[in-house]
Amino acid sequence: MTNSIAARIADFLENYPPFSLLEKSELLQISESITVFYFEAGKMIFKKDEQVHDQFYIVQKGAVDLQKVEESKEPETIDKCDEGDIFGLRPLFAKENYQINAITDEESVIYGIPLNLFKPYAINNPEVGDFLMESFASNTRNPYSEKHRGRLFTDEEEIQLNKDPLFELQPIPIVKKMVTVSRNTSIQKAATLMSERKVGSVIVVEDKKPVGIVTDVDFRELVATGILPITSDISEVMNSPVICYSKNLTVAQAQLAMMKHKINHICITKDGTPNTKVKGIVSEHDIIVSQGNNPAVLMKAINRANSTKKLKKIRTKIMLLLDGYIKSNIPVSHISTIIFELNDATIKRTITRCIDKMEEPLPCSFSWMSLGSQGRKEQLLLTDQDNALVFENVEEEKLEEVRAYFLKLAKKVTKRLNIIGYQFCPAEMMARNDKYCLSLSEWKDQFSNWVTTSGNDEILLCQI
Repeated sequence: MTNSIAARIADFLENYPPFSLLEKSELLQISESITVFYFEAGKMIFKKDEQVHDQFYIVQKGAVDLQKVEESKEPETIDKCDEGDIFGLRPLFAKENYQINAITDEESVIYGIPLNLFKPYAINNPEVGDFLMESFASNTRNPYSEKHRGRLFTDEEEIQLNKDPLFELQPIPIVKKMVTVSRNTSIQKAATLMSERKVGSVIVVEDKKPVGIVTDVDFRELVATGILPITSDISEVMNSPVICYSKNLTVAQAQLAMMKHKINHICITKDGTPNTKVKGIVSEHDIIVSQGNNPAVLMKAINRANSTKKLKKIRTKIMLLLDGYIKSNIPVSHISTIIFELNDATIKRTITRCIDKMEEPLPCSFSWMSLGSQGRKEQLLLTDQDNALVFENVEEEKLEEVRAYFLKLAKKVTKRLNIIGYQFCPAEMMARNDKYCLSLSEWKDQFSNWVTTSGNDEILLCQI
């Protein structure tokens, strides 16, 4: 009789390398000996200098922080492990104590995989062995220095974290081993091709030009859930248009593109547009995280932060990142793009958390406006807040009630932004000021007044 729990674990593992390189029977054998752990948020899985466990781990659900620990300093999160990420494997092979902490960032389900069962596959299966040797840093998501890559099975000296900010300006490794199909290819056939080629995505093409992309996530959310049958055309699940770049894409550009578009795959074409032939693909796992303070890690931390205190700590790391970029003489245009995205995400996360804390539901739609240097995407150092709020037009009798709601919300947001490190505007040009918390029609009237009144203050207000 088949062990149903082991079968479900095997079904999960086969979606992630290096387990995807194993046969189904081998996966089932490993799965039968896996231990399933449930951890509440903030629970330590292992800590620095602790004797290595007899198993390594993979996140089934939730998130785990990997922390660098130094004497007399607070642990610093250098990366986060999400669903399908492996951690705690290298010390097992290297026969050394843990060099970092692993602590749950949220409620998590973790699989513990015995090394004595897995190690023979790493030794006897060339694909698994090559994968671990060549991609260890990426798949454990531990940002160890470049010089340690490929030394998985040896007993090395203590690992040093690489903080070279120039890493993000290096070219991204492009995978040319990709699967392309036509629009009318069935989902089943596309999935079979992906399984045979051991890849996590398929590109839908017309005349060799990309018109869509489908990943393992799409299959899980739309097909495995029963929303669409496997006989459907691949065009019904594909994401379109495809985000494309040319082959000279840098690590930083790839990270920013994935953050901005909320994707984990980028298509590489001849001229960087969907109008030319597909040349390759870049996935999130292709971006080797080789330093603690990098945009991808910080962006992920911002989006998961559940307190103002955490956002403040992340803000400090953003400033360290900025300092490293400036000292390395990286172009200001490149720096400002990265810092803007991180600042923007911080503000959005703060607003979202404040809305959740409001006692009443949103009365209508609204937009938060970043003004001044942040609005111009030029905010690098710790400048003051310049913001405003516009809400949709409502009935006259509800106007003041709605305004009161958004003023209350704005006070919460600006207060928390101040705690994080964005100082209050001395001139009170903030959304908590009723002059800058207006309905759409009120904003139009006010701006028209500024434009038609030729005073110095009005000209300044228009420019801001």
